[in-house]
Amino acid sequence: RRYNGPDNDDTYFDGVWQGKYYFEGGPWALSTLWHGQYFAEYGDQEWHKNAYDVFKLKLDKTMAFRTKLDLVGEQIYVPLSQEEADKSKGFYMETAWPNTWESMGTMADTLLNFVDYEYNAAISELKLEPKIPSAWSNLSGEIAIGNNKFDITVSEFPDDHKIVANMTNHTNKAITYNLYLKIQDSDVPDVLIYNNGGTFTNPVGQYFVKINGLVIDKSEWNVDVEGGRVHVTKSLATGQSVEVIAQADFNSPITTLNIDVPKYGTNPMYVTSATMISLIAIDTGSGIAETNFSIDGGTMAGYVAPFRMSGGIHTVSFFSKDVSGNTETVQFRTLYVDATATVSEFRVEGSSFVVGSDLFMRTNTKVVVNSVDPVTNGVASGVKELKISLNGAEYILSQSTSFYLPEGVYAITFQSKDNVGNSEQLQSRTVKVDDTVPVCALNSSGARFDDLGRTYVSTLTLVGLSATDPVVNGVASGVNRTEIALDSSNFGLYSSPFALMEGVRTISFNSTDNVGNKESTQTVTLYTDGTPPVTIASVQGAETSVGTITYINGDSRIALSANDPTVSSVASGVRETQYKVDNTFYQFYFS
Repeated sequence: RRYNGPDNDDTYFDGVWQGKYYFEGGPWALSTLWHGQYFAEYGDQEWHKNAYDVFKLKLDKTMAFRTKLDLVGEQIYVPLSQEEADKSKGFYMETAWPNTWESMGTMADTLLNFVDYEYNAAISELKLEPKIPSAWSNLSGEIAIGNNKFDITVSEFPDDHKIVANMTNHTNKAITYNLYLKIQDSDVPDVLIYNNGGTFTNPVGQYFVKINGLVIDKSEWNVDVEGGRVHVTKSLATGQSVEVIAQADFNSPITTLNIDVPKYGTNPMYVTSATMISLIAIDTGSGIAETNFSIDGGTMAGYVAPFRMSGGIHTVSFFSKDVSGNTETVQFRTLYVDATATVSEFRVEGSSFVVGSDLFMRTNTKVVVNSVDPVTNGVASGVKELKISLNGAEYILSQSTSFYLPEGVYAITFQSKDNVGNSEQLQSRTVKVDDTVPVCALNSSGARFDDLGRTYVSTLTLVGLSATDPVVNGVASGVNRTEIALDSSNFGLYSSPFALMEGVRTISFNSTDNVGNKESTQTVTLYTDGTPPVTIASVQGAETSVGTITYINGDSRIALSANDPTVSSVASGVRETQYKVDNTFYQFYFS
């Protein structure tokens, strides 16, 4: 039994040959090829590819020492020199020619061992056990079935831990393929468990199988526990192609908590009660079997569809499991759910007056709008912006603002929202800014006389004040009060008309409107005359008196002389003198 050298070679031949010729113990082609075939079959029973590699090595050695006629003899011959090689044409016949044909036939059989197929015509079943040495990434074969063929190409992807078989049935009938696929030994974990009963546990959870891109159920395939080969049996119709992928799955899925808008921030992250929360699971291997989640430590439940959460601080726990059974470590994410709208306060600082829905104020009164995001259930995302509109002109501001307004009428609207979009209802105010003082005037009812810049009234004359607030720029807040001071007295509120005592009287007065605009004090001096004039009658011509009776003749004339005495520095003067004789009517006296 000589192969690759003397009988004491190591099981896995190290490549050192001991002799060049038959009688020196040189290697034999047949025994080397037979031994290679042995390792090809033996490799199907191992969880690694060492035997496949030995199989390829023995074939490589045999192929390397074939003659220039591309023939393999009974014994592998190495010419001693180039001259000898040329003389013998690379083939030195030390054995019978029939052994050469046997060696060549064995060489062909050995090459077919890489595809390693067996066809059972009775049941149209094709057993396929492809063997890819470590140095190869793929192999292909065309298998003759009758006058037709069945194609197979097997490719290995060590980085992805998978092997792919592409097959096409060119025959005229359906073929049941019985396919065995071995993944690179570096990709196969040591997962076999030897049970007390002497059997091995089938580690199907370490693998998954796809047919034409779809993961098939574990009941449709199994793992050959002796050799670590994935075994799949299916039928392939005539004219059809199929792709079978066997892959070792070592990686757990990765689940991402996807948070839709609105949202704000990262850590912490704020959302609203309307924000859709979803779980996206990705598995590069066998695919997702299930995704589970819970909220605030509750019982895990299968994830079905996006969900929302009520206001408050909530922790979402989640994980996924793939078809191969790899389970992801539970992840946790805390979200701050802000379900409360902002609140804005409108106020004025300074003089103001409210009538119904109208707010009156002055130009020096400050308008303040301040927005806050109330903390509810421990959550407040904060005010993002405050929108204010003045008579249609919009301004986007920060959390609060203050401003002054010139005289006029203003329609003010305002609305704020927080960082996750919760917005309060639109609010509005009508503001009327009054910057004009009221006007007050003195009036009188009764005797009044103006002369040389002086105004005279009697003690019976009623003196009153009237005040109005003029409408300017569409605004008048109205008179709030009128104040009056007589002579040197303090100011007091004016209420109704009044009469003055005799003398020179000084009246000071002013009015103030409802927002505090106050006119300048006016002062009026009234000369109040309460003393009537004195009239004296005299006779010009002959007269005589007898007791209380005075007698005159027809030529005598009666003269009237009137005088207005000055009392308390006031004398308004004689305006007119009237007289009558007996029971006649009064008539004006002139002279």
